[in-house]
Amino acid sequence: MFKRLIVFGLMFLTEGAWSQPQLMLEMGGLWQHRNDVQITPEQGTLVKFDRFGRGPFFHSRLELRHQLKGLGSGRHGYRAVVAPLNLRVTGQSSEVVNFNGRDFNANQDFTVSYKFNSYRLSYFYSAIVSEVQQLDLGLTLKLREAEIAFRQLGVEPSIYDNLGFVPLLYLNHQWFFAESWALHTNFDFAAAPQGRALDLAMKIRRSLSEPWTLAAGVRTLEGGADNNKVLTFSWINYAVMDLTYQF
Repeated sequence: MFKRLIVFGLMFLTEGAWSQPQLMLEMGGLWQHRNDVQITPEQGTLVKFDRFGRGPFFHSRLELRHQLKGLGSGRHGYRAVVAPLNLRVTGQSSEVVNFNGRDFNANQDFTVSYKFNSYRLSYFYSAIVSEVQQLDLGLTLKLREAEIAFRQLGVEPSIYDNLGFVPLLYLNHQWFFAESWALHTNFDFAAAPQGRALDLAMKIRRSLSEPWTLAAGVRTLEGGADNNKVLTFSWINYAVMDLTYQF
């Protein structure tokens, strides 16, 4: 058993252990369909700050995907994702807004900064591999870097931040419906009594001259939490394009 672990570790450390690594850069615009926050749920004011600015806002995302060549006939693999999300809007309320224990004046501009950066590492297994489709199933460990800040002239800023890990289910499917063309769907998802998270993308992918692939489509990010510290819910939609380089 110990020898097998050593061999497995060496496979990860050697260049020959990898097959078809891919690097994808995704860019586009995003729109807030809904973005609610109330901190704390008992004393804070429910603020629907999507009404202060729905977008579009700039979006970018970087994803690295590797499949193991020497294990399970190349069906095992992993991906790493860096998905930043930073929004900033300005608005007013006709009533005093209490956020995270601090009051912000009515009928005076205040600024909301919303950060929800996501860093993910996924393991997947290619359950189906054929000439017309590929289906990957796996698990994702997500590091969530969240921060909501309220600022107003003459009032001390109030910032609520949270850093934590979230386990997600991962699914990736490609259907090659014509030569050089594919319908690509993938998502990370989790649901629990404390909250839920969904990141779903659907794209049409076109193979260009090697080693490049171009895709265009839509993405939706939805989820929130409801506990004794925070009540939040977000629904954000994207129009995206991506360029993939296969090493």
